Amino acid sequence: MAAEGWNVINFDEFVFVPPMGEDASEHRDFYREMLHYYFFEPEPRRLMRAWKNMPGIQQVGGGHNLDGPGLRRCPENFVLRHYPALNLDHARRKYPRRRFAPEDLAKKWHFNRLNIRADTLAFPPKERLKTLSAADDKNFDRLQAWKGHFWNR
Repeated sequence: MAAEGWNVINFDEFVFVPPMGEDASEHRDFYREMLHYYFFEPEPRRLMRAWKNMPGIQQVGGGHNLDGPGLRRCPENFVLRHYPALNLDHARRKYPRRRFAPEDLAKKWHFNRLNIRADTLAFPPKERLKTLSAADDKNFDRLQAWKGHFWNR
């Protein structure tokens, strides 16, 4: 389906992580080798990342959604591949050290990334993840959406 006539495109987020005990080094082709993912959808139509710049349109909800006059959302969601960390060491360096602006925290943003501890951070086991048959496979499974990320489990 073409996005013609629509001025907002929503994305479905597929989070690719190595399963527990596996590693995707930065020196490998992670796009081709990381085939395990989970469908992340804490709420429907939550990731409006492409839109026509028009007067009165505002980003809301931490910048994930849009509001304003004249929005016409494409009925088909596009695919967003998210690769938050290539290995556990990377995740343990990245997430526990993050600091957020007080004004963002006052808006209740980033709440799911607060208080992440390196000693308890782990990727999910392989049996909890979905798997593509190959990197160019477009058959994403949208059933059993995760409401929280792997670091919240």
